[in-house]
Amino acid sequence: MNMSDENLMSEVNSTNWKEQTIVKEFDYYNKNKYMVEKTKIEIKFTSDHQIIYLKNEAILRVEQLYVLNYPQILNNVEQIQSLTWNGQFDLKKKKEGKCIASWNGKVIMNVGGYYKNGLKQGLWLELFKNYWRQFYLDFMLQIIRLKLMKQENIRRIQEQPNGITFMKIRQCVFYHYFRGGGLYNNEGKKTGKWIELDERFQLYKQVIFTGEYNMKGRQMGNYVL
Repeated sequence: MNMSDENLMSEVNSTNWKEQTIVKEFDYYNKNKYMVEKTKIEIKFTSDHQIIYLKNEAILRVEQLYVLNYPQILNNVEQIQSLTWNGQFDLKKKKEGKCIASWNGKVIMNVGGYYKNGLKQGLWLELFKNYWRQFYLDFMLQIIRLKLMKQENIRRIQEQPNGITFMKIRQCVFYHYFRGGGLYNNEGKKTGKWIELDERFQLYKQVIFTGEYNMKGRQMGNYVL
């Protein structure tokens, strides 16, 4: 069965966990075309609390869950193949202490935060939902190209209206900020100012949301693009 992200999360929470297999569309990065495309992957939920990702009957990933409250489902093929979150559990199998993210076994610098009694606490730096490493590398290449172009075109830029210069600066800033972040309160809910990226943020869709959360973890007013 095909299922939206919202329906999927409500379907597999701890109160109604059951053995089942669903089909979900995932993004993957086509390196030859330099673009994001779609592919269908099976997600199997087992009776012993495993999540298994399969493509054409080949196993892509197996996760053993210890905490069943709304388990995190990965969002693209690259995450399935490469992304892991590493942390500790207390005697009650609740997340405790520092949690970090790794990509192909290498730590992603400055990403993550701390858990207390199974809840996120304090300052966290989150990966945006649809993060993948190749996207990051492409951004770095674009920054290098922009710096080289700046050296070659400095006179031309000076001769143009200020709007052209501003657009180039704004583009560079967007390339650097592709992670969102903010604070969690003692109940593990978002609070205060947060910078969050669109779920499908990518090279040609650079949408960033800035807004406030109240003490109950609810958005206050409208998010600003």
